[in-house]
Amino acid sequence: MRRKWIWLLVGWLMILGVVACGRAVSSLSLGVAPTAPPDTPVAKTVASTATAEPAGTPTPLWTAVPTIPIPSDTTLQKLVIRAKEDLAKRLSIEVDQIGLIEAKAVEWSDTSLGCPKPGMMYAQVITPGYRVVLEVGGETYEYHTDQGRVVVLCEGASSPGMPSER
Repeated sequence: MRRKWIWLLVGWLMILGVVACGRAVSSLSLGVAPTAPPDTPVAKTVASTATAEPAGTPTPLWTAVPTIPIPSDTTLQKLVIRAKEDLAKRLSIEVDQIGLIEAKAVEWSDTSLGCPKPGMMYAQVITPGYRVVLEVGGETYEYHTDQGRVVVLCEGASSPGMPSER
């Protein structure tokens, strides 16, 4: 149990380090003026390494993807990875451009996993699974899963059969 907390702490510290480095890189890439007085050697070095963008809106080298850590549940980890791979394929982007907003256990009211298709019939049984919400470029994508193999992009997430939380 103690190791789990240590790894959790190490993970958060790594995330904070990446965020801090990303802010430094993005401010350099955007040509932001250094905070040191302009006549110091440090300011001259930073200013010479900053790239100037052409007129218009500057484009950062990368954009931060809001994300939560992938849960420790190995089944959920696999399902989140499958959902990210599916979304990356659909949008023709890299998996690392996709942020994880939410991943939680739910109970679907039937085997449609909360995403019924017109004309289809589904067994009316409580189906345990997960809701995985991903984000790309300000757009959210909701995936519904069972507990092991089915991952469905649910485009009508407000449809009947919404889950109760477990």
